[in-house]
Amino acid sequence: MNLVSSIFFSWFAIVFCISGLFINFLQLLVLPLYWIKKSWYHNIIPALSYGIFSQITVLGEWWAGMDLKVYVESTEDFKHVGKESSVIICNHYSDIDWLASWIFSDRNGFCGRAKVISKNSIKYVPVIGWSWWFAEFGFLNRNWQQDKENISRIIESMRNNTNYFWMGLLCEGTRRTDEKLKASQEFSLNNGIVPLKHHLLPRTKGFSLIVEGLHDKVPAIYDFELGFPNPKSATLMNIFNRGKIEVLLHFRRIPMCNLPKSQDELSKYIIQHYREKDVLYETFLQTGKFPGTLVPLPRKINNLVLFTAVNVLVGLIIISWISYCVIVFGIGFVGLAILVTCFVVYAFMRFVTIVSKSDRGSKFGLEKK
Repeated sequence: MNLVSSIFFSWFAIVFCISGLFINFLQLLVLPLYWIKKSWYHNIIPALSYGIFSQITVLGEWWAGMDLKVYVESTEDFKHVGKESSVIICNHYSDIDWLASWIFSDRNGFCGRAKVISKNSIKYVPVIGWSWWFAEFGFLNRNWQQDKENISRIIESMRNNTNYFWMGLLCEGTRRTDEKLKASQEFSLNNGIVPLKHHLLPRTKGFSLIVEGLHDKVPAIYDFELGFPNPKSATLMNIFNRGKIEVLLHFRRIPMCNLPKSQDELSKYIIQHYREKDVLYETFLQTGKFPGTLVPLPRKINNLVLFTAVNVLVGLIIISWISYCVIVFGIGFVGLAILVTCFVVYAFMRFVTIVSKSDRGSKFGLEKK
């Protein structure tokens, strides 16, 4: 990370933490509305969450200049985006798949209401994890006996949601790497299943349970297939260093009425669906683009305006606090405190880039016992 990027991200992390904790506090104050007036809660919490999420999409869009190109199977189907609830299925093989998906949702005015099912430990992380909890994201332990109950609670939460939402599912269970793909293919062969070429074999239980529970609540499934012409550029470190990243996203809308209703049939369906995703990705590799119509989806200025306002406000607070500390403790002590803070923040950002790498993701879960 170069000097300019280090300075920017030290400042960004400070502002993100201060503003994020304040937003978490506001979300806590709003929490009683969940039992008193759910419709108000489901409108206020996404707006507050956007105050956190938008700071992250700014990094991809305005700092790094991520180039997101969207291909659609049907332009008529794309008109539904932002006007209905949906379950989203997305492939997962880079460090920044989530950022590309968030930017897509932000450009469609849906970032505050886009959710995902993640591992349970995330909800204990201040700012982002707490915000996800208030926004009713899904959390799993990766233990089916426990997660079956957790998924039932997730379904109940979504069925009671009075606003439109997107719920993202990463059916592969973890980020794809060459090692995990090989393990997945071996597992498929050992169980009499034709292996996938570009995706991990999807986990069927969670998908089938969720879709069965939401069949009459959510009108459609959205399929995202992401492709990076230069996969090596798809890293958080490249985002931090303002590297150029081109992302291609193929969008399909699948009406829920076209899906089977039973869990057994849904399990078969999702495996077949990933075979179709395999064909899509193969087309991308062969041609450098996805089939379908390339639709314009320009970035919007909303997140940048909000990001600027938050930075100005937090900056004024920090300047006032530093001025007070200089008077009380002296300039030497304050200067040392600032240097230590910047070092800690920089070290934290380095840690984030390391743990976010694809090869540091969870195991596919195919180890022999």
